[in-house]
Amino acid sequence: YTTTRDSAPYYAPGGAARFNRSSPFVKLWVYRQKLYGLDGLNYVVYDPKKELVEEWRAEGKGKIPKGAKLACVYGDRIVLARTDEDPHNLHMCARGDANDWDTAPDILTPLSAFSGNSTGNLHFRANDLVNCLIPARDDLLYIGGDRSFTRLTGDPGGQGQIDNISQLEGIAFGDAYAVGPSGEVYVKGINTGIWRIDPAGSVNLLTEGWIERRMQNLDLSIYDVRMAWSFRQKGLHVYVVPKVTGPRVIESFWW
Repeated sequence: YTTTRDSAPYYAPGGAARFNRSSPFVKLWVYRQKLYGLDGLNYVVYDPKKELVEEWRAEGKGKIPKGAKLACVYGDRIVLARTDEDPHNLHMCARGDANDWDTAPDILTPLSAFSGNSTGNLHFRANDLVNCLIPARDDLLYIGGDRSFTRLTGDPGGQGQIDNISQLEGIAFGDAYAVGPSGEVYVKGINTGIWRIDPAGSVNLLTEGWIERRMQNLDLSIYDVRMAWSFRQKGLHVYVVPKVTGPRVIESFWW
């Protein structure tokens, strides 16, 4: 809904700008004053100025990778990952242009669209599935995999750099993270509990000796983990939320 009227926004003709009701999740994010969304099958964009929902499409030679299940905004780019065709890769639109996905333009510049296996760009392609995208700062993106945790510093079209944090533990799928007031990041491990990673790169397992066994025993096939830092309460909320087909029980923890 919009701030100017109480009815739902208009949908573009054709019916393509809608989410699949059978999809188990929907991801939404804001980029340059528009609301974007995906459900693993469809891409949509809502323009509040036009009060219009449309199918999100690329312009020019590039194409938006099909079937992405993860998205975030990083360095004035939309980042997509966990696509059907290449779930190990990262894809980014051109800086400042959500509709430019041409990774091989006639003249390649630092602003061009990026894919982890594109010629002429910083190389990135995870050995395992990409599970989580965490934009900690405008120049720091954490990438959680099934069995790895890496960080991208800077823009991939310029002087970006990829560094491995861990090849022993992965991150739970989706939005199982929160960013704290000093830039520290909290994540849920695949086989472990809640980790704290500070901007300098040091890692600390918060749940060790407390609720680590409960975190280890979470069935991530029927539960999602969500986190949020409370600036008012100065602490971390962790929510264990059932998936669509999971039990209707929600647990919460607090640090």
